[in-house]
Amino acid sequence: MHNEQKPTLSVTIFGCIAALFASMGNLFKFMHWPGAGILFVVGFAVFGVLYLPLWLFHEPKKGRILLLIYQFSILFLTSWAALFKIMHWPSGGVLFTIWMNIILYFVLPVSVFQLFRYGTRSVQKFHLYIVFIFLVILLLGGIGGATSGMRNIANSFSKNTSQILSSLDKLNIKNKQLYSAFDEIPDKNSNNYYLRSLKVKALTASSEKYIIDLITHLIAINEKISEAQADSLPLNQLKDNTNTGISTGEICGWDNFTPRSGKYSGIELKAVIGTFRDSILNLVSSDNKNFIKAGMNLDTEPGLMDDGSQEDWVFTTFRDAPISAVLLTLESIRYEIKSTETQAVTDILNSSKQNFDNLAVKIADLGSKLEDEKKQREIEKLKSDREFTKINMDAKNQELQTREAALIWFTVGLLACTILIFFTIRSNMLRKKANQELQSQKQIIETKNKEITDSINYAKRIQQAILPPTDLIHSAFKDSFLLYQPKDVVSGDFYGFFKKDDHIIIAAADCTGHGVPGAFMSMIGNEQLSKIINEKGITKPSEILNELHSGVRSALKQDNLSGESRDGMDIVLCKIYLKEKKLEYAGANRPLWIIRNKELIETKANKQPIGGLETDNRKLFTNHEIKLQEKDCIYLFTDGYADQFGGDKGKKLMVKNFERHLTELHSESMAQQETLIHKKFEEWKGDNEQVDDVLVIGIKI
Repeated sequence: MHNEQKPTLSVTIFGCIAALFASMGNLFKFMHWPGAGILFVVGFAVFGVLYLPLWLFHEPKKGRILLLIYQFSILFLTSWAALFKIMHWPSGGVLFTIWMNIILYFVLPVSVFQLFRYGTRSVQKFHLYIVFIFLVILLLGGIGGATSGMRNIANSFSKNTSQILSSLDKLNIKNKQLYSAFDEIPDKNSNNYYLRSLKVKALTASSEKYIIDLITHLIAINEKISEAQADSLPLNQLKDNTNTGISTGEICGWDNFTPRSGKYSGIELKAVIGTFRDSILNLVSSDNKNFIKAGMNLDTEPGLMDDGSQEDWVFTTFRDAPISAVLLTLESIRYEIKSTETQAVTDILNSSKQNFDNLAVKIADLGSKLEDEKKQREIEKLKSDREFTKINMDAKNQELQTREAALIWFTVGLLACTILIFFTIRSNMLRKKANQELQSQKQIIETKNKEITDSINYAKRIQQAILPPTDLIHSAFKDSFLLYQPKDVVSGDFYGFFKKDDHIIIAAADCTGHGVPGAFMSMIGNEQLSKIINEKGITKPSEILNELHSGVRSALKQDNLSGESRDGMDIVLCKIYLKEKKLEYAGANRPLWIIRNKELIETKANKQPIGGLETDNRKLFTNHEIKLQEKDCIYLFTDGYADQFGGDKGKKLMVKNFERHLTELHSESMAQQETLIHKKFEEWKGDNEQVDDVLVIGIKI
């Protein structure tokens, strides 16, 4: 590998000057501003005379002299070939075609190879930038010029086509009037003038049909529809009337050197025109041949290229033309054919009037009318020319305004892009800084969240340790279940179980709130309940609740005048005598349900909570005694089950539905009941969030 070095100051300056002037020349040429040619000449001259020699002189030559000379020669000749082409100097087309192919197939591959081999910091990369800039300029210049020309043709396509079609309609009417004059000729089948007019008519119809079929064929290919559909498609409804590929390929041929032959080709079109022209001239009088030939305007002679050489009429007329221009040209040829028909028939009629006296007056009148119509047509043509001139002026003014608007919007857009880039970079920097801060905060939050989660999970283990094991309940009541489903990790619902010599005390409580706050309340309630029963020895349900009320208020300091805590709990508490089959019950806002022989017996609770603010109408809790029977089902529960939202309409399950469900399944074993109750809850909840802690205790006597 040769030694890498930065480009010298002179190479950098001249390279930038060449690129700048060539770019400005391309912009001026595209916008049709004066001075584009001078800018191009200066840009390419600096590139070829100053930049390339300096680049060659300063480039390290060790082991690369032949490659450098090769590159210099190719780039030098290519730059001048491009300049000749852009400036329309002689031989520019040939030079441009040859050297552009050399660039595409030789220079670009070698340059890309250099880029990958020598890296991105070498002088070769700067050299490549200049080469690529010129290639892009050439490409955009060609596209811009073609697009501008095609846009102008497309803008006037609809109006010009309408005018030609209108003129064709008028010619058809005139030709019908001319042919009607032959009806007066006796023995028409043997009359030479009449037979000549029929031949003119047949020639015109045949040539016109070919033109129409060719137009239909091109439209069908361009629009990708059938020829039957294309025949009924108005010309001004083409989807893409600037397409340059279809018409050029179909008429000229798919290469740019040999005209395509066969149906609907340019060669066949030229043959149809030549046959029509030669045949018409054989059918008119010698006095009018020159006149008709001059008016046919169907020149199919070779055209001249930029370098002065000749090329086929097919290429001169149709190559690189948008389909709108091709169709407009074909309609113009069709108009010339119809116009020639009018002149030929008029000539035949004028010749025949000398042999038929009875037609003299009629033909003379018709000739007078035709002369008047001819003058009127000339007037219309002048008027049309003025209209075309006005249209062109308006189009140029509109194009100038469009360019000015485009330049303004380009400047505004460039400024907006600059501002946008600035704020984007600034925003990205701020966002990056904010993301770093967010990432730091996220790590802090994740750490705190892990600590909190670990603490809550530990609190869950503590709460589970405080609650009595379910095995104790199942050992005391052989047929029983406990459905305990907290909303969060820890629960605000808790249950109590205390076994004495001749009775069992069991409770289900719902503390204020759920989650961590509810869990704290449940621990206070559980601790107070255990203290009342185990330490104080109070076992009567009503007295237990009265004592629990005082204990909770004392623990939460709700006796203070400034105390604002309204926290408390709802509870259902039972004292069950298994041998005597007797039950004592007291409740704070939670009822006791007993289902016996498919009938629900509800014992209502006192409408007051445990704890909270003391009110004047508060009473002591009521103690209820209930005689039990064999297979009685006792249910203690909090409000979480009935308050769950769900179902088809997203409503609460409701106490009535819970009551109905328990009544339907109370004859089942308690284990089966637990399964069915839990299944009902999950089906009702569905995808909804659980709204509260759930606690249901079932005991069968």
